[in-house]
Amino acid sequence: MRGLNGRLAIGAALLLLVVAAAFAVTLHSVDRLHDANRDLARSLTAIAAADRLERLVIDAETSQRGFILTGDEAFLAPYDDARRELAGAERALLDALPASTSNGRRPLAESAIAKVDEYVGRYVPGQVTLATDDPAAARAVVASGRGKRRVDAIRADFSALERAERQHAAAVREDSDAAADRATFFALLGLIVCPLLVVLYGGYLSRLVVVPIRRVAAAATRRANGEFDARAEAGGVAEARTLIDAFNEMADSAQHSRDELEHQNAELEAQQGELERTLEELAREKERGDAFHRVVARISAAAELEELGDVLLEEIGDVLDADAGLLYTLDVTDPEGPLLLSSARGFDRSRLPRRLQPGSGLAGRALAERRAVHVEHGEGGLTIPAFGGEAALRHELHLPLLGSTRVAGVLSFGRVGEAPFSATAIDLAGRLADPAAVGLVRALATRYAQHHAEVNQAVLETAQDAYIAADHDAVVLDWSPQAEALFGWSVEEAVGRRIPDLIVPPSEQQTFENRYDQLLADAEYVGTRTHRFAVTTCSRDRRELTVELSIVPLRVGTGWRTNAFVRDISSRLLREREREARGAVSRVLAEVEGREQLIDPTLAALGETMEWPLVAFWVPEPDGRLRCAGIWRAPEAEALDGLVRQVRDGGHEPGAGLPGRVWSAGEAGWAAVAGELLATDGAPAEANVGITTAIPVGRGPHAVGVMQYWQHEGTPPDTELLDTLDGIAGLVVQVAEKRAAEAEADRLKNEFFALVSHELRTPLTSIVGYVELVLEEEAGEVNEQQKRFLAIVERNGKRLQRLVGDLLFVAQVEAGTLNLEHGRASLETVVRDAVDGARPRAEQAQVTVTATTEPVPQMRGDADRLGQLVDNLISNALKFTPAGGSVTVALRNRGDEAELAVTDTGIGIPAAEQARLFDRFFRASTAVAEEIPGIGLGLSICQAIAEGHGGRIQVESEVGRGTTFRVLLPLRTTSDDERPAEQAANGNGARGA
Repeated sequence: MRGLNGRLAIGAALLLLVVAAAFAVTLHSVDRLHDANRDLARSLTAIAAADRLERLVIDAETSQRGFILTGDEAFLAPYDDARRELAGAERALLDALPASTSNGRRPLAESAIAKVDEYVGRYVPGQVTLATDDPAAARAVVASGRGKRRVDAIRADFSALERAERQHAAAVREDSDAAADRATFFALLGLIVCPLLVVLYGGYLSRLVVVPIRRVAAAATRRANGEFDARAEAGGVAEARTLIDAFNEMADSAQHSRDELEHQNAELEAQQGELERTLEELAREKERGDAFHRVVARISAAAELEELGDVLLEEIGDVLDADAGLLYTLDVTDPEGPLLLSSARGFDRSRLPRRLQPGSGLAGRALAERRAVHVEHGEGGLTIPAFGGEAALRHELHLPLLGSTRVAGVLSFGRVGEAPFSATAIDLAGRLADPAAVGLVRALATRYAQHHAEVNQAVLETAQDAYIAADHDAVVLDWSPQAEALFGWSVEEAVGRRIPDLIVPPSEQQTFENRYDQLLADAEYVGTRTHRFAVTTCSRDRRELTVELSIVPLRVGTGWRTNAFVRDISSRLLREREREARGAVSRVLAEVEGREQLIDPTLAALGETMEWPLVAFWVPEPDGRLRCAGIWRAPEAEALDGLVRQVRDGGHEPGAGLPGRVWSAGEAGWAAVAGELLATDGAPAEANVGITTAIPVGRGPHAVGVMQYWQHEGTPPDTELLDTLDGIAGLVVQVAEKRAAEAEADRLKNEFFALVSHELRTPLTSIVGYVELVLEEEAGEVNEQQKRFLAIVERNGKRLQRLVGDLLFVAQVEAGTLNLEHGRASLETVVRDAVDGARPRAEQAQVTVTATTEPVPQMRGDADRLGQLVDNLISNALKFTPAGGSVTVALRNRGDEAELAVTDTGIGIPAAEQARLFDRFFRASTAVAEEIPGIGLGLSICQAIAEGHGGRIQVESEVGRGTTFRVLLPLRTTSDDERPAEQAANGNGARGA
């Protein structure tokens, strides 16, 4: 044997050589010592095997407890390892205790092994299965300590076995000591030099064993006193050196574990900060999205150019935090000329140029180059009126508003201060320029239509209207050339015929007769006066016309004569219908949420306002072929059913058919529905349609499809109508792209929540579970400083768990997948538990918490979620109430409802912000100003829980005086509401068991 035992043997051999006289006795003693060493080695092997078995049992118990507490199957890995090593450890123990020489110790070992097999082979798998089927029941078993008592019993058996082995080893050592004494006695008798050799041998052993052990003891004392870098000085030989090396390795491992814990804590804090920054960025992005939506809504609602200019300068100026702004727009009377000053904000208009030429100045440069221009000045630049003088603009931003063919206008903004426009504000302003351009094109189209209407009106007023005179029977007496030009009947053909037979459609003749008779009857009583009204007429070629009649009845002799001035107002009505169509489509686009839902309501709005019998929308397939994505037919146009089926089931190749040609060319087109065109455009012969028109919806990369409509008249569409439809199509494209962007934002949000769930929740659960096991000292003793570090890790981990849980809860609410586990819930118990749980935090914050409850019947609800609601409200109240304040929780019975009120004496909430309190990520300005931590999810969760139980939540607050949150929950008695559920549960009980 090498090592210290070997050196002992060598020393004994030297003594044997010296003590020759006692050779026989010494030899016998050495033999006895060898037997004792072997017996002692078996005892040590048995003790080591027993320790190994005990450790495997503890590993199995710790593994199943970790799995039960966290539900993470990763905790079962130590248990699986213990099962694999169990048989070998048991054999090693039994081999160390032969039945012939174990003196009763082997039965102790066999008893302990039997308990180990029963615990590891049956009890632990049973608890694992129970945790899988019923986690709550498994945790209850763990809490009862039943498994721990089994483990304690096993450990007691192993302790008894170890004591027996140690007693046996002590007896063996006593026997060997006696043999050594005898050998020494005889050796001393034989040799005088034996004491000197023994002393020298003892000094040698002291140097080899005692000195290294003292070094280890000194290093251990220093570590106990807080010197974590303390190490034992290297030295010694054999087992002594091994002991020093083992102690130093253990110290290094402990130091590494401590450093690892500190590193993990730092990583957790860094992840928490990153998550909070991400949430703040999401909140800011939401605010930018809300601002974009609000501005687009105001742009869509502004129909007039002046109103639109004020909206653009106000909204986009606020986004940029600009001090002044200008808007130059196209001159509708001269579209190819310079731009005109339309609106100004913060400028003295009298000092501004009225016209803007492309390339003139910075705004003209933006106009010419069709891009945004941003410059910074020194002390120079434009000036604006200021209090007590003028202020120079230090920064300018010019945004061209691009129409489909040319720049429709230029927005210019200036800032006086030294701080430049922020990149975020410039980006948002650039994004708002697109809907601003659409709105401006729409407003200019309206102004253009108004201008032309005014011009046409002036021309009509200076020209001689058509004049028709008739007698009391509506027989034509006089027919002017203008009437001949309007209706196509010559004077010779018209005079002597009745007006209804001449220019009134058959379907309107009776209505005209009645109105004409009523007009003459009124003249008998009230005298002569002018009557003006619009009627539907028809020309000689049966083309319907809407005309305005100004009729003056005059008495001539004993009869009546009517003088009528006729003005064709069909074009004006068409323009009015166009404006109405723009408004209707704008309202539809503002109300419809999804992109795919835009088509049908838009077609219906256009068809109804423009009085078209049929409207269709074509979209491209991946192969380039156009298919019908939506169709609208007027209810009274039953004759078009065949055309509707052909359009819905048909399709067009690019360049083929009217929709295909318009899609390829990117320009509007029309075709008469007659002759050979009937087949190509799908119109049956019996359908009463005269012309079909198609316009592209969007151009270039923004093209989304083609809109096609049919009309009864055979008149081709005019330029104004096509411009109006082009503006409407541009608005549809803008809104469709916005809806697509919103859908993409929702997708990114869902991906973010999935990332939070997958990447944070699972590792957090493992971290918290393992930290709890370490704190319970299942893996060994933990000193006080380590406990403090671990408590910090546990606290931060649980805080992150709560934050992730809140995010996932909100995601479930938004996705409509929130499930409430309804059962019997006692609001009184929920309130008392919540208040009791909040008292430690209230005492720490020096805030008084009181609760008053009235008897309230049990309601049907999710007790856990209701507890979460009350906890959140109380937590919010404590957070925003300064030291010395109070929080009152009151539960009242209101008959059919239960009222829960949480009142605090905190900082309060401004009235203007109370409507947004329940929005996700919203935080009141008072909370931000006080730098109170939070992310703005608690109240939205409370609202979701209250509404999930059929209730509602209200808020009353005054800044500086406090806040009251009031939750009203409907009370449902269990007699009617739960009896069927209870009966179903009783009926299914046997089957479930």
